[in-house]
Amino acid sequence: MIEIRNLSISLGDFSLKDISFEVKEGEFYILFGPTGAGKSVVMETIAGMLVPDKGRIVIGGREVTRLKPEKRDIAICYQDYALFPHLTVEENIRYGVKYKDPGPEFFPRLVALLGIGPLLKRYPENLSGGEKQRVSLARALMVRPGVFLLDEPLAALDSHIKDRLMRDIKQLHKEFHMTTIMITHSFQEAFFLGDRGSVIHEGRIQQTGTMEEIFLYPNSPFVADFVGLKNVFKAEVFHHLHADTPYIGIRPENIRLHKKKTPASISGVVTDISDMGSYFEIVIAADMGRVTAMTMLGGYVREHFKIGDQVYFTFSARDIQRIPDYSD
Repeated sequence: MIEIRNLSISLGDFSLKDISFEVKEGEFYILFGPTGAGKSVVMETIAGMLVPDKGRIVIGGREVTRLKPEKRDIAICYQDYALFPHLTVEENIRYGVKYKDPGPEFFPRLVALLGIGPLLKRYPENLSGGEKQRVSLARALMVRPGVFLLDEPLAALDSHIKDRLMRDIKQLHKEFHMTTIMITHSFQEAFFLGDRGSVIHEGRIQQTGTMEEIFLYPNSPFVADFVGLKNVFKAEVFHHLHADTPYIGIRPENIRLHKKKTPASISGVVTDISDMGSYFEIVIAADMGRVTAMTMLGGYVREHFKIGDQVYFTFSARDIQRIPDYSD
């Protein structure tokens, strides 16, 4: 459905470099990466708000690289809602109908799906953040776009509102089978909504695959760190493992802490303990480098560990992830 081929664009000190990926018809595709990676530049180039220096954008078999935004059959939804303050909710939603009318039955269906019937006569200033985002979604979808773009639509919302809207978005995608590209920093959102996706860093695609493939089989130390692996080491540190990749990784939740030395344990010193709300992170300085462990046993951590303590840790060989070097 969407083909991006060798897309490159320079914007001051930043540039996209040979971005290529495909999104299948009806697929929910995730673009994720750190702040400043180029995700929004990719999306705005697809939408036609930026013109690439080189490369091609093909949607539904039609090249749209140089077409104006309104000629691409694309709708976009931003995290800041971008609603017209002088129009009611209903007027905002119906705004695009003059360009593309989906038929009389579509409006009530969309309103019912998003549960915004009671809001139709209100103005944006009288809406909560979650209500504004549902109205923004409805306005974008009212024109029945061939491609739906979502630029971090949940980033500014409280967690309980975010959970509800994630389910709304999933239901909308299921109902209308929209080809969708979404930018997010959240792995929860990526796993819940995404079919496949790409990790972007410094204007380049680092890895493409299903969410599970990216999370479980990162292809470089950068991707491993970005998806939360945290403990990434050169394989030579563990020469006895005979790893066939230059790096290995161990997830923090697979590091087991001990107060006393045990067989095959590695020693270190606690340098930081952080209460993350639903779990604790303990950082250890060891000969191999910085090691991060994670545990949900808050009471145990408070009772048995403090900064400066010598500790021991172990991990299972089956928990080791072998990581190639993308730059090779």
